[in-house]
Amino acid sequence: MHIKQGFPDPLVDCLWLQQVLRGVKRTQGDSSLSCIPITNDIMMVTFQALDLTHLDQCMFWAACNLAYFGFLYSEELTILNLASYFCTIHLGLDNVAVDPHLSQSYLRLQIKVLKTDPFCKGCFLHIGRGKFPLCTIHSLLEYLTLRGDASSPLFFVLRWTATVTCHTTFVVAWHLVISTCKYPRNFSSLSFRIGAAMAAA
Repeated sequence: MHIKQGFPDPLVDCLWLQQVLRGVKRTQGDSSLSCIPITNDIMMVTFQALDLTHLDQCMFWAACNLAYFGFLYSEELTILNLASYFCTIHLGLDNVAVDPHLSQSYLRLQIKVLKTDPFCKGCFLHIGRGKFPLCTIHSLLEYLTLRGDASSPLFFVLRWTATVTCHTTFVVAWHLVISTCKYPRNFSSLSFRIGAAMAAA
């Protein structure tokens, strides 16, 4: 009522209140983030809906595994568009390494820019071998075999949507696949990270 009468907002500079509101948002969540978390069951249904002999679908499956088991936002493994690709910022072949043993037990991924890393220091993720078909190592190596060694973004061709794997098309492709499996469509780029955190908890 005070503000509606045209008086200045007395709480604008109240740091304590701002911190309380921020805490409430963190504990109760933001309505914009009300998306379905990805689960092992949803991943399995997705795997069954794909034909991994096709490059685009094989790539999509590898990206899903990487996002899920790496606790990643889709923005951290995709690009805005092909013209915006910079090898110093985005994922490329040189950022993926697998241990040299015959039966690889872990994958090392260098993430150059993280959403929660304002100074762009980057980090290394180590992802262990999973049980097929939910295995980042297996799915990524299968994709890299089909992909070849072209110097371009790690995930770069999505032929069924006729574009590169940008943030939006990754989610759109996910919706296309998931809708054939009769799941609700309210997934977002956060769904993998939320689902992975829940599974880990």
